[in-house]
Amino acid sequence: MPSGVPAQVAVSYSDVKSNIVLFGRIIYAILCID
Repeated sequence: MPSGVPAQVAVSYSDVKSNIVLFGRIIYAILCID
């Protein structure tokens, strides 16, 4: 198993988590506008 794999997984997981937070903020903003 290449040593670069865990780093890529960690980065992709961080990106996914930040995207979920961003998506949640957008949904929250839409609900607040309504």
